Amino acid sequence: MRYTYLIILLFLLNSLFAQETRIVRGLVTDSENNPLPGVTIRLKNAQTGTTTDIDGKFSIRLVSGELVFSYVGFKEFVALVTATDNDLVIAMQEDILFLEETVVIGYGVQKKKDLTTSVAVVDEKEFRNKPITSAAQALQGKAAGVQVIQPSGKPGSELAVRVRGATSVEAGNEPLYVIDGVPSSNIRGLNPNDIVSMSVLKDASSAAIYGARSANGVVIITTRRGETNAQPRIQYSTYYGMSNLRRNIEVLNTKRYRELMEEIIPGGLDPSQTKFNNWPDIVFGTGNTQSHQLSFSQGNNKSSQYVSIGYLNDQGIVKPARFDRYTLRINLDNQLKDWFKLGTTLNLIHMKTKDTPDNASSGRGGVIMSTLNTPPFLSIYKDDGSGQFDPNPFQPSWENPVAYMEGPDQESIDNQLSGSLFAELTLLRDLKFLTRLGLDYTSHQWDYYLDPFRTNFGRNNNGIGRADKSNANTVLWENLLTYSLKHNNHKLDLLAGSSIQKHKWNQSYVEGSDFPENTSVRTLNAANIITASTWVEEWAVASFFTRMAYDYNNRYYATVSLRRDGSSKLANHWGTNPSFSLGWRVSSETFMKSLTFIDDFKIRGGWGKTGNQDGIPNYSAYGLINYYRKPTTNPLSGPAQVQVTYGNPDLRWETTAQSNLGIDLSMLNNRLNLTADIYLKRSDDVLLNVQLDNSLPITTILTNNGSIENKGFEFNINAVPLNNNVLRWTSDFNMSFNKNKVISLEYTDILLMAFHFLLSNIL
Repeated sequence: MRYTYLIILLFLLNSLFAQETRIVRGLVTDSENNPLPGVTIRLKNAQTGTTTDIDGKFSIRLVSGELVFSYVGFKEFVALVTATDNDLVIAMQEDILFLEETVVIGYGVQKKKDLTTSVAVVDEKEFRNKPITSAAQALQGKAAGVQVIQPSGKPGSELAVRVRGATSVEAGNEPLYVIDGVPSSNIRGLNPNDIVSMSVLKDASSAAIYGARSANGVVIITTRRGETNAQPRIQYSTYYGMSNLRRNIEVLNTKRYRELMEEIIPGGLDPSQTKFNNWPDIVFGTGNTQSHQLSFSQGNNKSSQYVSIGYLNDQGIVKPARFDRYTLRINLDNQLKDWFKLGTTLNLIHMKTKDTPDNASSGRGGVIMSTLNTPPFLSIYKDDGSGQFDPNPFQPSWENPVAYMEGPDQESIDNQLSGSLFAELTLLRDLKFLTRLGLDYTSHQWDYYLDPFRTNFGRNNNGIGRADKSNANTVLWENLLTYSLKHNNHKLDLLAGSSIQKHKWNQSYVEGSDFPENTSVRTLNAANIITASTWVEEWAVASFFTRMAYDYNNRYYATVSLRRDGSSKLANHWGTNPSFSLGWRVSSETFMKSLTFIDDFKIRGGWGKTGNQDGIPNYSAYGLINYYRKPTTNPLSGPAQVQVTYGNPDLRWETTAQSNLGIDLSMLNNRLNLTADIYLKRSDDVLLNVQLDNSLPITTILTNNGSIENKGFEFNINAVPLNNNVLRWTSDFNMSFNKNKVISLEYTDILLMAFHFLLSNIL
């Protein structure tokens, strides 16, 4: 009987062992039946695992259970394996978020893998956890060919952005910013925490759809919106940081300063001057930055909402520099009918800036330069107990740096209301019409007061007060008609649209001096000498554009666009901006199938023509007249007037033509991605104020007077060296080279033309 039990036990153990050592084999492919090597396969909730070989095949020991297949660039796949399954065929689907990532382009979106133009995308993941105070900072180091320069480190200062070099001298060099479909020239007040993505249209074939405002590139900013079928979510984010000068610039002590002055001035310094103030230690302190944001979002299949409030406080290392920003954003979307969608975007910004002069010479109030060259033996205040700042004895009009910091009281307040209301109608299955009405209203107020006692400049003028107020409003109306057609392997996307934008700006400036002494009254009505002036300027742009994008079998691509712009700034109002681009997905060809380490390889190239109207002075085509006061007459005859500019009826657009050739390469299961571009960018009819003969009453004239060339090479590498269930390591590297060259400046011909034009007007 014992032997019978032993035989049964051995049989059961053998059966169990046989089940545990059962080998399950299989093949893993993509959606087009191409084998996928290197796919990670593991038994769910266990340590058992393997990978596919170069032919996409695998084998694994198990009885039954769930196998998890994971591969970079593809969706994770779970397969239930039963005791009877021996040979498996697994077809994995590409990950939409990776290969089919949607990129925002001009007046639409496009899959990243289908791009034929040079577009750099900076996703919120790139800057979400970084303490940045400006939206432009999010672009620093993240996009090849995009240079972000910080001219000043003081709080609230604007950053300069250059896309593939400067193209103009008199006109602007900043890119056009498009925030949720509304063009803008300033993103200083935009809260970075509200941004989802930033797309930089770098070449002309991508930017030409924006025509006369796109010569310096276009940055399309998309802000956060509520998600469809999302539960209510409340989020709070904050950070706090401190800053100081990493290393002070060494300055001379009193002894060494005396030795220097003895070489410069006979007799040198008074030997009694022995005090020593290390001005950098006095001027530079510790700054701090804090940010707070509270947001709410929710959505269902009919509507979604996103609301956020934010506060930023940035105090500089040089007092009293300070920047405070308050923001409120409301983004709403409503699917009222299956064929009708209504949405709105509203952004409110309030900014308060306490200014400290920095980028100026010592004689013009520059704190930094004054810190470096103020004599070290000076005190902050005079020793006589008067409370006056101790001035520089070698330059009596110069103040010491603390006087520049604490002497004037100046503050600016900026308010901005911007937003849009859009309606989208689905006319047919693939035919949509969208109309958008946008508004951007800003108000600016700057107040300055210098008391008549503590500083030399204040005493010489017996106090100075200044007030600068301005308002600007921009209205936008756009209409877009889009149609998408698919037939077999052919896909065609068509766009036609119009855009009308009108801008009005007005400013009032008042300055007063000779204030009453021994009073605390700072308002300008207390000044004895008053000067004042006001300005009003307007411009408008009307545009019509179209684009056609063709795709054959995800292999061959062609895009053509055309925009016609009319601007009120020039006598020759209208300009045309065409562009085209081509793309070839080489990796889809049959001869590339053997190169299994290449996942995607595309060659693209394009050409386009863009314009530059931003930064061009209004009414440049006309001779302008200034008015000035004269003694009143009886009867009254009005002020005197004088012409200050020559009109130029031949003034034309600055035009930039750009050619671009690039590749997009993805290898090693999408673990290594390379994008490279070479470009040639030439700007003609560059606007310049040409110097005329000094004997003329007006010595300059604005003309189209030259050509500027930018050419360069740029590349970006993204790598995923490690990616498993425990650790994911990603690396990004980009580099760009740009050579800027002035091709021509036709001074002689322009001088003769201006002189003859002047004579013809006189005669």
